[in-house]
Amino acid sequence: EESQESFVLTEANQLAGLGSLVTAGTDFAGKTISLGADIRLVDKEWAGIGDANHGFAGTFDGASHKITGLAAKDGALFTNIVAGGVVKNLGVSGVGAIAATNAGSIENCYAVTTDTKAAVALDNQGSIRNCVSGSEIPVAADNAGVENSFYINGTYTEESFTDGTIAKLLNQNATATNGWYPWTAGEAGTTLQAAYTAAFTIETKDGGDAEDTVLKIFDSEGTEITEETTVNYKTGENTYRLIPGKYTYTATLSGYADREGSFTIKKADLTRTITMAKRYTLRLTVRDQVASTALANAKVTVKNSSGKSETVTSSSNGIFVYNLLDGDYTYEITCEGYQATSGNTTVSGGSKFLNVRMKKYPTLYFTIAPEDAKEKADIQVKNAGGEKIYPNSDGSYSFIEDGTYNWTVTSEGYWTESKTFEVKEEADKNVEFREALEMSPTYPVKFEFVSDKPQNQTIEVLTEDGETVEPSEDLTYLLKDGTYTYMAKAYGYEIIKKELVIDGKGQNIPIEFEKRGYDVNWYDPDAKVLEINDTADFMAFMAMTVGQGVDENDELIARDTFQNKDIQLNADLVLSELENEAFVPIGSQEAGGWGFEGDFYGNGYSITVNLETDKFANLALFDYVQGYNSATIEGLTVKGKITNTYKGAKTYTAGFTANNWSMSMVDCHNEADITSMNPNSASYTGGLVASTTNYNELENCTNSG
Repeated sequence: EESQESFVLTEANQLAGLGSLVTAGTDFAGKTISLGADIRLVDKEWAGIGDANHGFAGTFDGASHKITGLAAKDGALFTNIVAGGVVKNLGVSGVGAIAATNAGSIENCYAVTTDTKAAVALDNQGSIRNCVSGSEIPVAADNAGVENSFYINGTYTEESFTDGTIAKLLNQNATATNGWYPWTAGEAGTTLQAAYTAAFTIETKDGGDAEDTVLKIFDSEGTEITEETTVNYKTGENTYRLIPGKYTYTATLSGYADREGSFTIKKADLTRTITMAKRYTLRLTVRDQVASTALANAKVTVKNSSGKSETVTSSSNGIFVYNLLDGDYTYEITCEGYQATSGNTTVSGGSKFLNVRMKKYPTLYFTIAPEDAKEKADIQVKNAGGEKIYPNSDGSYSFIEDGTYNWTVTSEGYWTESKTFEVKEEADKNVEFREALEMSPTYPVKFEFVSDKPQNQTIEVLTEDGETVEPSEDLTYLLKDGTYTYMAKAYGYEIIKKELVIDGKGQNIPIEFEKRGYDVNWYDPDAKVLEINDTADFMAFMAMTVGQGVDENDELIARDTFQNKDIQLNADLVLSELENEAFVPIGSQEAGGWGFEGDFYGNGYSITVNLETDKFANLALFDYVQGYNSATIEGLTVKGKITNTYKGAKTYTAGFTANNWSMSMVDCHNEADITSMNPNSASYTGGLVASTTNYNELENCTNSG
């Protein structure tokens, strides 16, 4: 844009574009062109900026950047700098000068060029100030108009460059191969710091040959100093010219410890001796303690007496090699599936070999088939506390502690396998568990209710070993081939218990519950004494108190509270599994009863129950015993267990009565274990009675449950 006053160039094609514009007649008078980066011309033939008839009249500021790869044989970067044109703060290297014709001003520039009769200007009609030629080529062909400029190793000098104004010309280390030195723009006579000689002598502690030692010197910014660097540079074998400041060094020699350090140049020459210390081989072999196989996956850490970790030289197939100085060392070794080990060793004047044996933890391996089941398998291994054991990288499981463990393998579409086993480490052998699982496909089984689903219905499916099978979320049971038992239960209905055989296909099983009723033909509503001789009589008595008794015509008989009637127990009773499942507390108000108001005489006999249910808030042999005239329980022992898992607001759990009022209990003994699992605070639990009100008497009664 003609109105634009300044431009920044960062690429070679932009520089070429500048040349084309000047050659076409745009002289850039009053405008500034700056470099924003170093530019490399990749040694392509350079046409020049301008020509004999069109020159550059603006300001070209290199901003301490360089242009390399110039290829302008018998030419220059600028073909023509006309009066008023300025080129400054620029470094150029390659073939050709900075300017072919200069009628303007060239300042603070550095040129390392070849195949040209002058480095800065071939035909100088203007001024050249504070410029340097980096080869044996003069700044200008005839040096006319040259001020405070010089070239190294040539004949042209100026007193101001040797009297300390710009001291120690070798600071620039200017040669035809090293590029250029970015001068800082400034007034004539800008002072550069003097450099000093730093000479290093390399020797070995054991008297060995140190000739192949590689020494590197770095300045405060971390730049390595070489023959090619400027300001600081390398002058010979382990000899440097350095300006005052802080430096670091590294020295490396095969078979010896690397050395590193720092030093400071303080306006004086420096000499220093660096002594290399011999390293010796520590060869550490790691093997299985029992099998003697190499442990390629072992991880070894070796530390010196200062706690610094040493670097392993090589590691292969359980063999770890270190090159160490004389001294004391510790080592720590870990390997997946093995017990960590550690130890101490000393290196003293020679190589050392260590054989370390590691003890393998007891390990569990799985082989799963078929492949489809293996791909989808989810393996869970846990300890007795339920904590998960995570697998090793190879899929095995290591057991750090002896004890009881369990594994479970699930795979979609296959039967879940599980096992509980004991782990115990043995000193003289590797303990291994290898499980080869041929997983069985499963088939869907659904239970369909023929009539309306009763309340509180449950379905339980058991394996031949009595293990409960859990259904999926949609209540489908996934079963492998085999024989099972299923039980369908619903409050107030007969329990259904049948065998189920799976043979390569799924099933839909209809469930039709029948209303529960008990034969109470022995019951005479006018009789004052009723006898219980077996569990059938007891279940019928229980049913009568909640309205589930039936007569000879299978018609339900009205419930009875047995007020003013005696119930005589004539035998010890042990309820069967089904009877425990069908149990309802005597007189249960939750099951439709009105409580028990009679007299129950145990006559020294016992009733054994095995109850675990969440159906009743009040769970005991009797729910509610009340005596408007009198009510008595006498001479009875309750055995077994009563576990209430009801999760309501309140629960009442006991061996004999959940609640009683105005009754007496004589010579009664509870030996059953009573458990209430209600998480709420309102949980009333007792051996004999859970809750009692006024007018109750307990005489000669005990609880040992």
